[in-house]
Amino acid sequence: MNIVAMIPARSGSKGLPDKNIKNLCGRPLFDYTIQAALGCSKIKEVFLNSDSQKYLDLGMESGAHPFLRSKDFAMDDTSMRSMVINFVDILEKQGKTFDAIIILCPVYPLRNSDDLTRMIIAFENVGGERSLIGMKEPDTHPYLCYKLNSNNMPTPVIDHAPDSYYRRQTYPKYFELTHWACVVPVKSLSSLNAQLMNKNTYGYMIPSNIHIVDIDTSLDFHFAEFLLQTERR
Repeated sequence: MNIVAMIPARSGSKGLPDKNIKNLCGRPLFDYTIQAALGCSKIKEVFLNSDSQKYLDLGMESGAHPFLRSKDFAMDDTSMRSMVINFVDILEKQGKTFDAIIILCPVYPLRNSDDLTRMIIAFENVGGERSLIGMKEPDTHPYLCYKLNSNNMPTPVIDHAPDSYYRRQTYPKYFELTHWACVVPVKSLSSLNAQLMNKNTYGYMIPSNIHIVDIDTSLDFHFAEFLLQTERR
């Protein structure tokens, strides 16, 4: 199966400016994802998808193929689905075709090549025709999530019996969607929603021994830095 990696790295981060190229332990943040993808034998080619030529130049130094994204697909409200469809359309016009894309957001620097290989094998094992998306146990269980009305009165997001479910050990299992990685068959793109899911999507449980750090803030960045430095000791 011909699978390519697509790493979306737009330049317009608001919370942590230029986070995708921010120096993390001596390397641009997105270099961790590029190297993980390059080291995975299941991935044929690795593309960095960005609206910034500066980012693409740095990505080429790391070994990724450049894909210059139109500003129309680099807005704050641009969905991942529309951006992926644009990526496929442009490459097909250039004569490049493939069966599936593994989408690797660079804000998860602690993935490695073996992690990606296992996920792609899971994709192949379910037939290679269903989108596969990462799932994990939630940091906060939905039973602990509440809405506040205009009078600050809390009501649970999920209706449940608090007297029966007041101990964490008795909570039913729920899982959190994460774009740590997802694999999407090209032919199913038109049927997917903005989260790259449809009724046939397969949930891939990320092994519990994997550190999932999603860098969105300075605190996240420093935590990833700490974990990487700890691994080197």
